[in-house]
Amino acid sequence: ADFTNCVIIMTSNLGVREAQGGLGVGGHESRGDEAYMQAARRFFRPEFFNRIDRIVPFTRLERNEIQQIAQHLLQEVFAREGLARRFCVLQVDALAMERVVDKGYHPTLGARAIKREIERQLTRPLSSRLSELNPQVPTIVHLLARGEDVAVRLIPLEPVERAGNSLAAESAPDIDALVARIDPLLNAAEEVLESLQPGGAIQVDAVTPDLRRYFALREQVQYLDNAVDRLLDWRDREAERPSAPVEASASLVSENRPRRSQLSEALPVPDDAWLTMRSPNQLQAFLTEHAEDPGEDELKGRMRRLSASASSLALMTRRVSIPDEQALLVLRSVNGQHSLALRGIADSFAAMLRYRFDLSTELLALGKQGVAAVVVSGYLAHEFCQALGGIHLWCSHTGLLPIQAISMPLQHGADPAVVASELDQRRRDWAESVARGNGSVEEDPVPHGKVLQVHYNGGPVLDVRTGMLSRERPSLALMASWLLAAFDLPEVSV
Repeated sequence: ADFTNCVIIMTSNLGVREAQGGLGVGGHESRGDEAYMQAARRFFRPEFFNRIDRIVPFTRLERNEIQQIAQHLLQEVFAREGLARRFCVLQVDALAMERVVDKGYHPTLGARAIKREIERQLTRPLSSRLSELNPQVPTIVHLLARGEDVAVRLIPLEPVERAGNSLAAESAPDIDALVARIDPLLNAAEEVLESLQPGGAIQVDAVTPDLRRYFALREQVQYLDNAVDRLLDWRDREAERPSAPVEASASLVSENRPRRSQLSEALPVPDDAWLTMRSPNQLQAFLTEHAEDPGEDELKGRMRRLSASASSLALMTRRVSIPDEQALLVLRSVNGQHSLALRGIADSFAAMLRYRFDLSTELLALGKQGVAAVVVSGYLAHEFCQALGGIHLWCSHTGLLPIQAISMPLQHGADPAVVASELDQRRRDWAESVARGNGSVEEDPVPHGKVLQVHYNGGPVLDVRTGMLSRERPSLALMASWLLAAFDLPEVSV
């Protein structure tokens, strides 16, 4: 054989026994490389040994290196076809990783036993428990320490309930019924405005929370009142217009149009779309198939947006102002890994709250991997951030990444970074309680929540609550209407 252009690498345990005979804390490290050199020299014939270019001794693996190996082996397990097809996502608690390292590491054998330990504590019990779940539902596999072993907690993801408070969701939407529910809201809001109306001139440097609420409420009343008139005028025009041929609907999404209307910006999708469109390829296939669809029915779309605005007014009418109102919205990837998804979602939420709801937003630098946060200030900051809380799935060619959004009110003068740290401490306290055998793996102090949206790699977004899929990256107006769908439109009192 010709080895002219080859590099031959040999591995061996030669010299390990001699090196381990060293005294002191350093063991073989304190003896240097000489033990390995001498062992190789004794084992190989001189004519062969002299042809060896270099001998590289490997020191014992450090604990952090063993942990990296364990993480890599865990990722290999979840890359297997069965788990990947089920869209299983791994979440490992720090104490659970310590248990895996403790059980799998041997000072002589190194990391060889870790793979066997992972098979024993994770793969086997996981296979039997997953067989009891719906294979189509993405599942978070949460590893927690319990005693000296590892507990496996399965969290099948569930969708948020469809918004059913809007009359636009009915098969035959009734404009008059919707207006009948909005008129009492406008009357109630006018009464609140009268009670909040300032007396005399307003000083720029003396704007109180009640005054901010007054201006926000007045603007919303004017907008909603005009929106009702526009809807009724549109209905009258439609009634007078002769029926158009079916082919005319295709012009709504003509490629020659420079910009889509708001109603054609998104497509209605089935209830299970968040399960059937779990990859960019599946999304593209759906968009291609429905490329010529006009989008949302115009009547339903107009009523949906009007209903969302009415829900916002109802909230503003009953919700008093809070001095220095602030909320903290924390976004974290469930596997703790850094991802551009965190910043992308945080930026889109901040822009929507800032430009559509006139709230102040500030991206908070926490200095932690896999975590992003936004401080939101202003009237209704608490409610809007709570409506964003839950699971947002980031879908890319590498798979699904669940992003958990957690909302917390901020007291006046509170440090947002400290509040976020306290949230982490609550999770650590719970994990330690489970490890001691005192707590239950099902009593998570910060539940993951339900699936709200699927974000397709910074482009289209599927909103589960409204059942709408944007053809491209959604506009701030569309995102705001999705957010307002979380709030109820009161029934009419008879």
